[in-house]
Amino acid sequence: MHLPHLPRSAGGGSYPWPGLRFPYIPIRWNFSLSTKLILLVVIPLALTSVVTLPLTMTDLNKLAAVTNIEWLEDEILLVDTHLVAFEHQIEMESIHLTQSPVVMEAVRNSDDGTIKSFLLSSKARMGFQYLQIVDQYGVRLGFWDQSGVALDQKFIDEVESG
Repeated sequence: MHLPHLPRSAGGGSYPWPGLRFPYIPIRWNFSLSTKLILLVVIPLALTSVVTLPLTMTDLNKLAAVTNIEWLEDEILLVDTHLVAFEHQIEMESIHLTQSPVVMEAVRNSDDGTIKSFLLSSKARMGFQYLQIVDQYGVRLGFWDQSGVALDQKFIDEVESG
């Protein structure tokens, strides 16, 4: 039977499937049986590792990124909760400060000692880093900052003369 579309084998040996032959590799295969068996196991294992390790590392990096994002979102929610509570606490303290008859009387009388002691007690109670007392026109009468307590005598004199 003559089939012109199939390639003919040149070596005279016939193969059951002419297109399925092992490629010729110019390597000496004079290894012992144990070496051949070890290579039969090690070569596929190495190829599997070469493919699997980069994929595993990529997926682990993605998982770490997602986990970090979730942790950051949880931290943002926690910080927002603390900020809302702190804002509420500051609002309550500012209401206490503005409605205190002691502060109002000290501002009317320009009593430096009372203003100074009130600023220090507010600092001790709330832990403020900066606190100031301002009159209804926005003139600063006294302030406390990180360096200590100071009163603006110039502004107090302007308020008394005005």
